[in-house]
Amino acid sequence: MTASTTPSNNNQPSQRTHTNIPSDPYGASATFWSSIMDDRHAANNERFITKLNLTNFAKPPASAPRQVGDINSQAKGSGARFNAGKAPYELLPISLIADMADASVEREEDDIKDRAIVALVYLGLWQERNIEDGIPGEHPLLSAILAFEDDLESTARVFEYGKKKYAEFNWAKGMAWSIPLACAVRHILAILSGEVNDPESGLPHVGHVRCNLTMLYSYDVKGTYPEGDNRPAAGLLASVYNQDDSDQCQNFDLGTFPR
Repeated sequence: MTASTTPSNNNQPSQRTHTNIPSDPYGASATFWSSIMDDRHAANNERFITKLNLTNFAKPPASAPRQVGDINSQAKGSGARFNAGKAPYELLPISLIADMADASVEREEDDIKDRAIVALVYLGLWQERNIEDGIPGEHPLLSAILAFEDDLESTARVFEYGKKKYAEFNWAKGMAWSIPLACAVRHILAILSGEVNDPESGLPHVGHVRCNLTMLYSYDVKGTYPEGDNRPAAGLLASVYNQDDSDQCQNFDLGTFPR
């Protein structure tokens, strides 16, 4: 790194000013990074570790876009979502999340948590571009939607909430598929944690899941926005977890779970 020294006028130790402080993706100040680097140069590891803690990175970056898309535009692909600071679960293998949940979440057979895990399994197949291993003749996205009890009202209520938050049929303009995918996973994980209603909307997480899956079904199966497909290339993820992990995770019987 490049450093410069400023002459001292009072016999005090000179202070370094760092000119190549790395860009901070989490919004920490240059002063924070400068002090971190001073500690590193001083080899004061204990103080360094103490400063570099998660509380410094709790807030999303101030410069992060608060919105994806454009509410006021009618252009294709301009569907808007407020996404700053939300975990990008689309970057994880969804099948792995399903396996982890299956191995660790306590639930009763066919209860809401059980169905949420089944939905994750189908979402994992869809993310892998695998339409062969689900229910014969049924698209994995439809299987994920139907994994939950038929609750069109809560789905409609969430779309109504979206109409007020964004605009009517804002979602139908299209957006990157990763956006509703990650949102669906976030709400499924909330269900698995035992939370029933979304704190922001006050509506059931199930309705939010089905709302986002409906968007994906429209974009993909109905072909309303194929341009948004940013899933990994076919075969890229499948090899990661198409292995014999039966000693770690239970294998789902995708064709016989209660509908």
